[in-house]
Amino acid sequence: SEDGDFLVYRFTGSPLYEALRTCIESTLIVSNGLLVDTPEKLAFEFIVRVIRWVEDLTRSLTEQRLHEELSAGKIVLPVREAKRLSHLGRFIFDVPDHVRKTLSSHKIYISKHKQSEHLSVL
Repeated sequence: SEDGDFLVYRFTGSPLYEALRTCIESTLIVSNGLLVDTPEKLAFEFIVRVIRWVEDLTRSLTEQRLHEELSAGKIVLPVREAKRLSHLGRFIFDVPDHVRKTLSSHKIYISKHKQSEHLSVL
């Protein structure tokens, strides 16, 4: 539920995340004004895309009550949203080498486990 029990809510609902968002938004103004694509700018743009994707995921979640008398519910991602987010999120798994190298030079390491594409509809 939205009280912080769910990982994405703990992440996007934290004060540290709000500080990160504020920094990213102010840096984005400067980055958009740069006419040249540097490795650092491309890495920053990748981070911005990841943050926006996570926020889109958070907005897409809904809570369904299991029973009207119970306060507990389950968090649901509608099928249409799951498909859309799956398609939009592909970039997360295909990080270009130059972006990976730039991020690792700043001690930000990206690793991934073997993935399979599977979308279960309940």
